Amino acid sequence: MGGALIAKAGATGPASASVFLIGFFCGGLGCWTLFICSLASHGRKRAGTALLRACQVLSAVLFAYFAYSVIVNGYHDLIVNGAQKL
Repeated sequence: MGGALIAKAGATGPASASVFLIGFFCGGLGCWTLFICSLASHGRKRAGTALLRACQVLSAVLFAYFAYSVIVNGYHDLIVNGAQKL
């Protein structure tokens, strides 16, 4: 994800790419983490255990789906298509 953003941002040199990645990391770590932590804290207080459990199950299912799709697409792109080119 960082590589695609760097390409779109036009960071062509190592120095500009480093500055971009450091800013991207700090922004993600600071803003996103605080947002997710506060959302989880308020959600735990406001929602019941059943809704919290449903969100956890949905999150696990989405994670499993995305992991599966990355593995399958990577296999097809790297192994199957690589073997056809040989």
